[in-house]
Amino acid sequence: MNLKLGRLLGDGAYSDVYAAEDEIGRSVAVKIIRPDRDADSVALGHAKILAKADHPNIVRVLSVESIEDPVDPSRRVQAIVMEQVEGETLFSLLLQDRLELSIARSIGLGVMDALLHLHEKGVAHGDLHTENVMIADGSAKLIDLLYITNGSHLTTRTFEERVRRDTLSARLVLQELLQQVKEPPGLAKSFNDSLDIAVSASGLRSSFDQKTNGAITADSTEAVSYGLQLVLDEAFVEGDEYAEAVLETLPFTTAPNLLLALIEGGHVRDVHRAIIRILHAKCLPHIRERIAEFLSDVLTAEVPNGNWVNHLRALLYLGADGWEALTPLCRLRLENAIVKDTLNGRVDLFSPVRVRGGSLGTWANSLYPRFRNRDALVGALVGLLEQNWYTQNYVADYFMSVLPKIASTEGHRRALISALRSAVQNDAKVVKQKLTVLPQEWQDAVRAR
Repeated sequence: MNLKLGRLLGDGAYSDVYAAEDEIGRSVAVKIIRPDRDADSVALGHAKILAKADHPNIVRVLSVESIEDPVDPSRRVQAIVMEQVEGETLFSLLLQDRLELSIARSIGLGVMDALLHLHEKGVAHGDLHTENVMIADGSAKLIDLLYITNGSHLTTRTFEERVRRDTLSARLVLQELLQQVKEPPGLAKSFNDSLDIAVSASGLRSSFDQKTNGAITADSTEAVSYGLQLVLDEAFVEGDEYAEAVLETLPFTTAPNLLLALIEGGHVRDVHRAIIRILHAKCLPHIRERIAEFLSDVLTAEVPNGNWVNHLRALLYLGADGWEALTPLCRLRLENAIVKDTLNGRVDLFSPVRVRGGSLGTWANSLYPRFRNRDALVGALVGLLEQNWYTQNYVADYFMSVLPKIASTEGHRRALISALRSAVQNDAKVVKQKLTVLPQEWQDAVRAR
């Protein structure tokens, strides 16, 4: 392999690491094992093993090469060619802001999976600490696997002794990691207290997995409960800015469960339009599918005679994607039920109960863009406008401003204008009052004799 060495990335008593470019233009890291050391044959032997032991959380060894020594060009040296990892060390990451528990968990499990993989292949790391863990694209990668602080120790210690040393080092790395999580407090101590002094590497991973997973579950439940309290507060304000401010107080992992709690619990109110939309955008496809299945089931069961209002409101706030995710049967039944209920619509101006029937039908003024059979809706509205004051005022109260949008064809437009003219001639007061919300062209056509 032809290698073009670049800058020195790191040096030590037993090896130097250079940035390099290989013969096909890849950026690689080249570790040169210093000659005349007892450990070089052991290190190269391990590298050859690692080249066959690929793992996503271990820096990948591409090959072992003999190259010209950049320090003394008169001689050849053995070099290990590895992938060049772009990112930052765990040491650097831990100096920054505190971590979300889910991120710390992912990093910690990555470190332990890599270490266990090494041990299964008969290789010990030998120098595991936070500066030898790279974080690239959110994943941990072990580096400097063959860094040698004492060649005689590497060659004389038994493999079991080196594994125990790796395990102790990993325990300290996981401790540092948990000390930097945002919440819950005391997790690092709780984790340490759960470990035996002579815990194995697999036992260490198992304990870390259990502690962090349990903390995430408990934390998520508490966070969702707190989030519901904020969202259902009477002082909750509609709008993106307030919704985002509320969500900033919660762990980002809370979004799916908070949305499920709002929708499945039937808690969605008028002020929740923005937060439902924002939460839905943060959810993975399987959560969206679960919501669609739930709404399909509950709306099929509850419409038109059950407790459907909050669930229908949730569907509206999920937008076109939410409607299309419903089962075909649910969409057809729901559209038919809504259009059919418009025919029950009555508005009595002189009654304490203004709306008499047609409550479900009023949802057509928001959901009509999703309807496949626009003819049926137009036909129902035309029929209402041609009946009496009660039905005419119902259309005026709930549909007047969207009539031009509902009219998707020229035939729809003519039919609705003719029906509005009949209502005006019948002295339907709300229709006459609301004519001005129509486009001027429609107003002129309605008033024309």
